[in-house]
Amino acid sequence: MIKKGSVLTLTKDFNKGNRTVSLFGEAYCEINGDNKLPFIIEGGAAQLTSGTTTFDVKSDSSFTVINIKGKLDIV
Repeated sequence: MIKKGSVLTLTKDFNKGNRTVSLFGEAYCEINGDNKLPFIIEGGAAQLTSGTTTFDVKSDSSFTVINIKGKLDIV
């Protein structure tokens, strides 16, 4: 679920060759893991890579994650 006023941008080949999105704002995510195509959120000053997980993320000039369930890698 994307919070009001947030912008989520997908690439043309999303879910075909990659699962990378750009986020400005806040979103609640439920992600199904895929070892070959990890789900990646780019935004703010960080990049988040997710396996199977549920979390809330806020991306503006900073990057805030509330990890609810699962594993996340942040760089």
